[in-house]
Amino acid sequence: MKKKEESQQEQLDAVDGTAASPEVATLEDSILPAGVVLANERKAQDQTVEQIAKELNLSAATIRALETDQADGLPELTYVRGYIRSYARLLGLDPEAIIAAYAAESTNGNHVNFDEIPQGLSEEDFQVSPRRSSWLKWLVLASIAAMVVYWWSPPFLQELLSGASVTRSQSAPVSNTSDNSPNNASTQIEPSAASNNTAQVEALEDLDVVAQGSSLIESAESGIESEAQPAQATTDVAANTLASENVLVLSFASTCWVDARDSQGTRLAYQSVVGGEQLELTSNLAMTIFLGNAEGVSATLNGEAFDLAEFRQGVYGKFTIESVTESAQ
Repeated sequence: MKKKEESQQEQLDAVDGTAASPEVATLEDSILPAGVVLANERKAQDQTVEQIAKELNLSAATIRALETDQADGLPELTYVRGYIRSYARLLGLDPEAIIAAYAAESTNGNHVNFDEIPQGLSEEDFQVSPRRSSWLKWLVLASIAAMVVYWWSPPFLQELLSGASVTRSQSAPVSNTSDNSPNNASTQIEPSAASNNTAQVEALEDLDVVAQGSSLIESAESGIESEAQPAQATTDVAANTLASENVLVLSFASTCWVDARDSQGTRLAYQSVVGGEQLELTSNLAMTIFLGNAEGVSATLNGEAFDLAEFRQGVYGKFTIESVTESAQ
């Protein structure tokens, strides 16, 4: 036990630089463990543990455990092998030689021979966090819990219960109605007589319905005639309203973008018009028109020329046509 403690103290002194020579340790220094070789090379390159941990995407505690060969602070050996390989490669050392030294120094039984470990793992496998398996386990458990909750949720139970009730109703036995007793025969004869009486009553009711229908038709015709004149007047007013719309015709000498909307925000035009074409806009509301190339556009309003010069601002143009009501005032 005393010898083991002295060996560990020598390793710690070598990492701290108290027992190691000022020169950089190499693999030829068989006295030094692999972790000490990595630590001395890191110090020779003037790098800190935190810098190495950041480069390798590991914690500083893991780097210190690698340098002091503390297996208790490290994950499974498959991951340790990947850490050592990446650490040695980062420092410019031979990864395989460092791994061999790490396996050969197992004098106290804390390490195992890496030759006994399966070699089928790729380099990327060692970069995966060892906590990934626990995340996968929790993900599977959460999925199972969600399925259980859905299975016992009220909508799903209602569907199951309704399906079961439908199945029972479909499988219920049908009662036998083909009884040939004399009582049934008399019962079958009586409805036939009752049906004749019912037919006579329905015939009388039909006559009453026809009479009532005739009176309703006459009253409806009189109502239609009385409403004909107001309806005609309303149609004439609507025709006059439709006729009193502003008609703006835009003629384009070159391609121009047009955005036209009325006072209620309804889009009348939102398009690009090529040169040589015309665009007609009609509305009884106020219209706001934006032209992307106003220099090549001429206009007429209700058949009269409409000058756009005062509305041009560079190549653009924007103007508003008042509503029919505002124009009349």
